[in-house]
Amino acid sequence: MKLDTLARTAGITLIAMTLAGCHSRCDNACDSGPPDEDTGPEVLALFSKSFDDGEQIPVSFSCDGDDLSPRMYWAGIPAEVASWALIMIDMDASDTPHWAIYDLPADTSWLAEGASPGGVQPAGVIELTNFRGTVGYAGPCPPAEHHYRFTLYALGENSLGVSSDASFGDLEAAAQAVLIDSVSMTGVYGGERP
Repeated sequence: MKLDTLARTAGITLIAMTLAGCHSRCDNACDSGPPDEDTGPEVLALFSKSFDDGEQIPVSFSCDGDDLSPRMYWAGIPAEVASWALIMIDMDASDTPHWAIYDLPADTSWLAEGASPGGVQPAGVIELTNFRGTVGYAGPCPPAEHHYRFTLYALGENSLGVSSDASFGDLEAAAQAVLIDSVSMTGVYGGERP
C-alpha cells in the first residue's frame, strides 16, 4: 500500500474515532451546532450523528417512526468549495430518490436532525421532490432490508441553477459538471418491523 493511501486512511480513521467519541457523548445539545472539531482529515469525509456508516438507520428516521432526516456532518472541506449538495437514494430499488438538498452555502458543515422536511435549514437551499411525491426527505420504508447511500457533493459554483421541479438525474448531472469532490456513506433499513 502506498504511503499517501496509508496517510489518507489513517486520517479518516482518526477523525472517525474522534467524532464517534463526540457521538457517544452527545445529547440533544449537539444538534445546536457542528462537532467541536477544529480540524478534519485532508480528504472529504461524511458522517452522521444518527448512525454509523454501514449500520442500521434508527426507526425514528424511517416511515415506521418520525420520518425525519438524520443529522449529517462533514469534514475535510476543500478550500475551493462554493456550495454543497446531498443526495440519498435506495441502492436496492433502482436508486429510488429519497432526498436531495442542494445550494447549501460553502460554510455549511452540518444539517441538524429533522432539517427535512420542514426543519431548520441554511438560507437559500432547495430540496427536490422525492419518490413519494413530496418535497424533502422521505425515510426508508422497504419490504425487506435495503441499503441507502448518502452522497455529499463539494461543488465549485454557488448555485447549480437547477429548479426545484428538476429530476434527481438532472441534479446529479449539474453537480458532476462543477464537482470538486464527493463522498458517500451508507445506512441499512428494513426486514422485521419494530
